[in-house]
Amino acid sequence: MKNIDKDFLLQLDAKIVEFLVKDRQFIFEKMGKHLEVDEKQNRRDLVTEVDRGNQAHIIEALSQLLPDAKILAEESENDLTDAKGLMWVIDPIDGTMNFVKQREDFAVMIALYEDGNLCWDIFTMSCAMFYYMADRELEWYIKIKM
Repeated sequence: MKNIDKDFLLQLDAKIVEFLVKDRQFIFEKMGKHLEVDEKQNRRDLVTEVDRGNQAHIIEALSQLLPDAKILAEESENDLTDAKGLMWVIDPIDGTMNFVKQREDFAVMIALYEDGNLCWDIFTMSCAMFYYMADRELEWYIKIKM
């Protein structure tokens, strides 16, 4: 298992930010097109092909960074039985209703947990040029480099 220390988290952050810059472009390209929208549990709980496609991109990228980590993703069925070890938690488009209706005010959220404890978190406001990141000490940083 990887040694999850502050230096590793900073390296991880840099790689994921690099990925998210490209991911943001993927989302923007899809925003200008007709969206296929499905209801999950009710008419306010939506999912689009952009949610699913973005989730697939994110899972592929994160699996390359930490191949042994579990993955809990909003748009996937899961069979996780515990939170032991490393686990990614992903919401490929948080605020899908806003994404569908307004094409703004949505985010991409990714977190890394170790034995059920948050050790790294990032969310990008997709229509803005900034993102937030927290490390395992829950020190929050606002970065304006996207």
